[in-house]
Amino acid sequence: MTTGMVLYLARTRHFLNLLRESEDNLTKLAEGTFEGVFIHDQGRILTANQQVSDMLGYSLDEITGMEITQLVDEGDHDRLADIISSDYEDRYEMSGIRKNGEKFEIELCGKTITHHGSSIRVVAARDITERKMREKERLALEEQLRIKKRMESIGIMASGVAHEVNNPIMGIINYADLIRSRVDDESLREFAGEIMVEGKRVATIVENLRTYSQKNGLHISRYRIGDI
Repeated sequence: MTTGMVLYLARTRHFLNLLRESEDNLTKLAEGTFEGVFIHDQGRILTANQQVSDMLGYSLDEITGMEITQLVDEGDHDRLADIISSDYEDRYEMSGIRKNGEKFEIELCGKTITHHGSSIRVVAARDITERKMREKERLALEEQLRIKKRMESIGIMASGVAHEVNNPIMGIINYADLIRSRVDDESLREFAGEIMVEGKRVATIVENLRTYSQKNGLHISRYRIGDI
């Protein structure tokens, strides 16, 4: 074997050792995080940590060599391709697919790095299904609170209307009753009777408003001014 061949083999062996050491370091770095981390080259997964395996239900051997598109919903494939090609580095959400076919909400954040002259992408992945559920519950509670406040506002308005209208309408009914009882003109008695009928109809509406406001926690009571 020539001296040149020996040197060539030595350099090759040295390069392979460096490559293996570098890949080991990347794997150790990935294993040292709390999030799922995987490394891919143009969408093909080179390595992943145990958290990714636990999240997706695949073994590490199964994950290695898979295409990322196998792990997300088909509807997200085009967007995922755009993110990879554009070196997008902000967080984004997609619909992940576990080995058993179950879909779940996943948050991803990737960064392109140079590794031995080639560009590869390091991606952190987090299952946000529970967080999404909590957000939905929070939004539902906020909506219930908005509805409650709106109903309270309506109740306050209803109680105010009932309070302001009740006394005048009762006065109108009483005066109409007096007119009907004290006049002999039949047409006037008829008009007074119609006033009483319409007045009582309004009084019923007022009472309904008062009942509604009390159902919403508002209580309106009637007092004589002289008793206050």
